[in-house]
Amino acid sequence: MRNRGKGKKGRSELKDIAQLNEAFESFTLASRSLEGYYERLQSRVEYLSRELEERNRQLSRALLDTDEAKNYLDAIVQGISEAIVVLDSADSVTMINRAARDMLGLQAGEAIGLKFDSLGIELQQDGTETVLLSGGIRRSVIVSRS
Repeated sequence: MRNRGKGKKGRSELKDIAQLNEAFESFTLASRSLEGYYERLQSRVEYLSRELEERNRQLSRALLDTDEAKNYLDAIVQGISEAIVVLDSADSVTMINRAARDMLGLQAGEAIGLKFDSLGIELQQDGTETVLLSGGIRRSVIVSRS
């Protein structure tokens, strides 16, 4: 009888070992599958990172080009001898060039945000030309509403 008990116990242990081996094989297969997914995910992340870096380089170059063009155009506008005042829809000054500032005795940035009426100047139509009157001085002016 002693052998019988050990035989059942031995078979039970073999069955347990077989189940453990089966579970281990399933785990190994799942692990390999997950490793494959992880490797593909890593490759995709590397690809997207390279793409993002390239897009960032392109955007940086475009931003530099835009800044250069803006500075170039701003230099032209500031150098024009005609007074230029740009107003928004509420008649607030959004840009004023050097000629207009000199005419009004303003420093750079002083007029930005002010209402046009508060500048102490008057606009008049003189035929097809718009003129700006300030302190008895008449000047040709370009007024743009943005």
